[in-house]
Amino acid sequence: MLRLLLVGYYPFVLLLLAGVGFVLAVVGNFAFTTPAGWMVSWPLILWLGLTVVQLAAVVPVWFMEPPKGGSLEVVLPPAFLEPIMQLVARIARDRQLRMPHDIRLSPDAIAHVYNDADRRILVLGGLLVSILSQKALAGVIAHELGHFTTGDTTLSRRAARRFQSMTVLEAWCRGRISMYFNPVIWLIRLYHLAFVLVYCADSRQREFAADRQAAAQAGAEETAFTLLLLETLACLPSLRLHNIAKDFAVRREPLHGIFAEQQRRALGLYASDWEDACRKALQRKTTPWDSHPALRDRLKALGVSLKMAPALLMSRRDGPPARDLFPAWSQLEKYLSNQWLHAARVELEAKQELAQIILGRSRRPV
Repeated sequence: MLRLLLVGYYPFVLLLLAGVGFVLAVVGNFAFTTPAGWMVSWPLILWLGLTVVQLAAVVPVWFMEPPKGGSLEVVLPPAFLEPIMQLVARIARDRQLRMPHDIRLSPDAIAHVYNDADRRILVLGGLLVSILSQKALAGVIAHELGHFTTGDTTLSRRAARRFQSMTVLEAWCRGRISMYFNPVIWLIRLYHLAFVLVYCADSRQREFAADRQAAAQAGAEETAFTLLLLETLACLPSLRLHNIAKDFAVRREPLHGIFAEQQRRALGLYASDWEDACRKALQRKTTPWDSHPALRDRLKALGVSLKMAPALLMSRRDGPPARDLFPAWSQLEKYLSNQWLHAARVELEAKQELAQIILGRSRRPV
């Protein structure tokens, strides 16, 4: 269904455009060949002409490049990638999954994959590597490689390009009152709504399939533990890099250590903190607008009891830590901190420049 909506979007808009043009031609012919026809038809001609202009305005967006991967990614030298590449190659061989062309680290992400042209990119979050065991990380990698194997990343890239066009047209609708009273635009927006709902439903099913790949690699219990950890981390504000940076700024400490501080805080949390965050994560339910299933639904699909989830999260996992797969991990922590700080400064400067343009505020040094 998603592929059908992807293929049919442009023909649908062009068909509407052609239909409006045809009606405009018929009404115009009536206006100029019938006595007093112009007096009757000019409001309809004006509305149809405005509709054609509104639809044609979004056409250039169709030829824009879709968004690429995040700017916070750290490209590592081949020597640093050899141990982790061996693990990924073993997982891909055992589970018959597609290998990535490159593996990168990110200070501001958990784990994700995407296609950059013909290259498959696997991105691992630094916090994930720093606190997981190698066995748990193997389950995460199997999950992400499953997206490559099933073609999810290629489909997501196509969907991103279509959604880009839809977003621009939606922005036009929000900025023009005439869009709200145009039935033709209503049809297009209904198409957008159907696309989003189908995309989210398809994405959720692909996440379930990727979870099964992870369970086949690391076991259902280990996969459930990793899912619990990832969802719980999102419910712990003290581990967010922005909050840690604020604390460092108040204490006037060098900011190049914020990533190591994030790891220290994660390992130093009390059991009650983990349990409270876990309960918050388990309370969330899946909605039709979610691209990922809620944690409770993913655990049920793995056959893990929700009542046992907090205990599973607090259980210790034996085995060598995942950070041992990266040589000179302490140096990488500082580098990840600097990458995040650079991106944060760029974002802040952009916001200040926008405020200066819109509100006339002066920029402050970052």
